[in-house]
Formats: sequence, C-alpha cells, structure tokens
Amino acid sequence: MRYLFFFLLTAALAACSSPEPVNTNDATSGPAEEISLPAPGISERPAITGEAEIDLTGLAEFPTQLQGCSCALTLDAPVDDFDSDYLFVFGYGRGDGVIGIDGQELQVRWDRQPQDLDSDVDEDVYVHEDDTYRVVTRLYEEGDTGFGGTMFSGSVRVIVKATGAYKQARITGDCSC
Repeated sequence: MRYLFFFLLTAALAACSSPEPVNTNDATSGPAEEISLPAPGISERPAITGEAEIDLTGLAEFPTQLQGCSCALTLDAPVDDFDSDYLFVFGYGRGDGVIGIDGQELQVRWDRQPQDLDSDVDEDVYVHEDDTYRVVTRLYEEGDTGFGGTMFSGSVRVIVKATGAYKQARITGDCSC
C-alpha cells in the first residue's frame, strides 16, 4: 500500500510539472554551435610563413613522372585555404620531386644530405633543389596509414637561392609504395 501511495504521488507531480525545460540559460540550452577558436592566450599559427616573394600554389594533380615509392605532402590547413591536393611530391628516399611555386610545377632534383642542417633524432630531412630554389623537407612520423604507407607531419621550406629568403609551409602527408 505504501508503494502505491508513492507511485501515485510521483505520477501526480510529473503530470503537474511544466513542459518548459528547467534550464533556461541561453549559454547551455539549445543546439550547440560548433566553433573552432584557439584557447585563450594562444594565437593561431598561419600554415605558411616567411618573407620570400613567392607563392606556394600546389600541384594540379599527382605528377606522372614520379614512379615507385613517393611522398605526397599537402598543406596542413583547412581545405578552403588551399585549392590543391598536393603541395610537394617527391620520390621516397633519394628521388626527385615536383613542387608548385607561383602557379608553376617545378621539378627539383634530390640533393645529398648537407652537413649544415641541424636535425632532430626523430625527423627525416630531405633536400631537393633546382637553379633557383632549395627545398628542405622535415618529416616526423605520425603512424601507419593502414594501406601500407606511413603518415607524416612536418614542414617544407622553400629557400630562394639568390636572396636567402624563404617561405615555410606546415604540411601533412604520407609516404608509400
């Protein structure tokens, strides 16, 4: 009998309650707005930095002249900030590469590992160049792609040989065969 009384009392209170939500604080009620802002005190880093008078424009498509194992790198930025799928693609190991600079697809040849570059233990450094530019790529392994390749993050620095000025891009990509 006692349980019946509590059941009826609970049902009566539930029936008399307002259908309005109890929490009317506008900051926490309603659908959540998705925003992506840096934490307070942290400023957003641009994906491309440097003072060189060049534009890193990317490649229209995967270069057909590269055969075998390759690294395909793209800008580490929101999709809307970069119109191309690839910024720089090169033959994995000691292969030549293709990079998009000022709307042109430039072929750069692999160069030996120069002695003047500092390198972390956990990074791979690749240097490519042509007569005008030197391209220094620093890659940090991020893990397996699940398709037989390896994911990387890092940077591509394009140095104008005549002036020493550079543009550097934050990149992500994969190397696979």
